[in-house]
Amino acid sequence: MSEQKRLPAPEQLQGDMDQYLSGPEAEKNEKALSDALITKAKLEELGVPVPAQLQVQIDELQAAKNPLSKLPKWASKTEWVKVLQARKATLEGAIAALGNMEPASSMLRAEIARIDSKLVEPKEELGGVSRAGYAKKVTKVLGLEDVTESKPEKTLTPEQVEQLLNTLEERFNANKNRHEKVEWAKVKSSLEANPEALWSINEMEKVGHEPDVYFADDKGFDVGTCCKESPEQHRNIVYDAEARGGDDDLRSAEEIAEKMGIDVMEPDKWEKELQAHGEYDLNTYSWLKTSKEKRKTGAALSGARTSGVVRVNQRYAVYHRGFMGWRGSLRVLWKKS
Repeated sequence: MSEQKRLPAPEQLQGDMDQYLSGPEAEKNEKALSDALITKAKLEELGVPVPAQLQVQIDELQAAKNPLSKLPKWASKTEWVKVLQARKATLEGAIAALGNMEPASSMLRAEIARIDSKLVEPKEELGGVSRAGYAKKVTKVLGLEDVTESKPEKTLTPEQVEQLLNTLEERFNANKNRHEKVEWAKVKSSLEANPEALWSINEMEKVGHEPDVYFADDKGFDVGTCCKESPEQHRNIVYDAEARGGDDDLRSAEEIAEKMGIDVMEPDKWEKELQAHGEYDLNTYSWLKTSKEKRKTGAALSGARTSGVVRVNQRYAVYHRGFMGWRGSLRVLWKKS
């Protein structure tokens, strides 16, 4: 690939951006915008319609103040990432609408995985960094808002709540061995009283965690990742941000869990509760909650059932392979009567 097509490292953009934001061009644009806005205000005060040409000038000058307008096309990635995110959300909604019906849901998940790979695929013209990763580095270096990620509202629509509860009830009734003494009606009323819990569980459902109640006591119950193997969309990940080491092309279990509003599953509950009522992680390894003391050694805990034996082992937290995933868990308190 020719040198002309290769984009500069994010750090190299800083000097150009500083010059643009504080140099003669910036001062000239700022004065022109100020004059245009004063003219517009006077016309409006007199009740005179603002000429379309003046409004266009104002819009262009205001747009020019946005630092992202001076970045290379591949740097900000705003529209490109938004398009892919919108398509991914549509597919996730379709899976939820299908109630995970196969084989259609598997086909849709495969398409979602393809979209995810587009976001993290290393590109030579970006210096070996993915498109999404380059965008994040640029916005971080320039101190800009990260436009490649949107913060979701942690609430569901009434239709989404109904759909989710129906899916959870069906799975709950089909796997009573996980919660023999727990009543669905009590679980349902507690979930309905906890909108944030419903949102988090829906996040788990969208990416194939197959959430279900796997532990309960007098205070509440735990909803966790109950699929046979670690969710396909959440594999090839390290344990936490420290293990990721600032590499935007890697994902970590703890960071994903935090965004979903849940925790990484505790090793004791994975071993003594989940594995006691079924066989899980026969072909995958799942990262499990690891103490800060253990993390100081560079290791993290993971679990697997190999040769019929349930094992919780430690491995380097930076380890990531196609069979390395994680399991999540959410504690929900019983609704007070």
